[in-house]
Amino acid sequence: MRAPLTARSAYVTYTSNMQLKRLREKQGLSVRALASKASMSYTYVSNVENGKVDPSLSALKRLAKALGVTASQLIREDRAKPNRR
Repeated sequence: MRAPLTARSAYVTYTSNMQLKRLREKQGLSVRALASKASMSYTYVSNVENGKVDPSLSALKRLAKALGVTASQLIREDRAKPNRR
């Protein structure tokens, strides 16, 4: 059973999903290509990217390695600068 998400953990999960997709697309990789590079199933990577499953730390590390980044880069929070008028 999945532990309930707090607002913070939900945000980090959402951010890591978005980072994964952004980095994958930046490198011109399909979900299938990333899954192959990370030795994971296409379905699992797709589910992670779409927020249907929360990846384990080992899965994050494998995805990060396949993308040539660190796991912390996958889960870092994007802190957008506020608009100044």
